[in-house]
Amino acid sequence: MQITFLGTGAADWNWSIPLDDTRRGSCCTLLDGKVLIDAGATVLQSLDRCAVAWNTVEAVVLTHSHSDHFNVQAVNAIAEAPGRTQKLHFFGAPEAAALLNSSVEKHPLQWGDRFEFNRLAFTVLPANHLINGATREESFNYLITTPEGKRLFYALDSAWITTRARHLLGGELLDMIIWDATSGTTFCDWRFAEHNDLKMIAYMRESMFKAKLISGSTGHVFNHIARTLWPADDAARSAAAAEYDGILAFDGMQMTL
Repeated sequence: MQITFLGTGAADWNWSIPLDDTRRGSCCTLLDGKVLIDAGATVLQSLDRCAVAWNTVEAVVLTHSHSDHFNVQAVNAIAEAPGRTQKLHFFGAPEAAALLNSSVEKHPLQWGDRFEFNRLAFTVLPANHLINGATREESFNYLITTPEGKRLFYALDSAWITTRARHLLGGELLDMIIWDATSGTTFCDWRFAEHNDLKMIAYMRESMFKAKLISGSTGHVFNHIARTLWPADDAARSAAAAEYDGILAFDGMQMTL
């Protein structure tokens, strides 16, 4: 599976002006060039910057509807892109799906659901991340399994791991985790119940290793990077990620699983 990190920023980056190399875009990830996880504030710019034609995206899989992950106009624009030969599929909470127009093929989800798309198998996991106190919308993480049996835990946005998610991850080793690392080196931050810092991730990794959910060869990628909660420059951010045995995601980064 080819993983392209189109955007890797949390919501505190300035997106009021066009993206440049000094600012991270809103968090969105492309799998095998066809399946887009999240489509938020800067997704159209990020697709363009990575030379991905809008009409080649076949599905959007949504974690939750915060504006840095879900932009209704952007999803509709992807669905209506000139040259598209089939409907765009959308997988996400029913409350989010209901906001999209009829150009989108909608697949409402709840945690525990399983579905397949483009030969990738998805298990919907409950995330620990509140959308809005006035809505019942759930936020999701995903276990994604490739045709070759490789297992990716897409763990953002969220803090810690819920009991239900831990059991849905099953008894087989994970090959990679893409972590919510919003809070970075700002430890014991007030966001501890909805976003991780690097120490929180380290505690979870130790527990997951003991529980045989991960091994020493499991890859760890730190994503959803907050501008104000990590060191100020890229070199210091990368050094912090390396200190905690992980890879710091950046816009345009590609990996193969």
